[in-house]
Amino acid sequence: LAVGHPWGQIGAVSAGIITSLGSIPLRWRRQSVDVIRTDAGLAPGSSGGPLLDAEAGVIGLNTMIMGGDLGVAIPSHVVDEFVEQRLGRID
Repeated sequence: LAVGHPWGQIGAVSAGIITSLGSIPLRWRRQSVDVIRTDAGLAPGSSGGPLLDAEAGVIGLNTMIMGGDLGVAIPSHVVDEFVEQRLGRID
């Protein structure tokens, strides 16, 4: 489930499946980042919302749309590591 505010719709939810796990290159940093690809419908305004599993656990942060019908999310563990590096450990 992808939750967000696409096109200004508050708290919109779209369902889908995880289509793949992988990574995408970050050209400006010459490295790649782990991603979750989903067919849950993302639209402008969905970025920053949670990607949830079937038990409503947060598994990722919706980030972008690829090819019009594929959503990309950053996995929760990657977000946690980023926050910890920048702000320190948060429990």
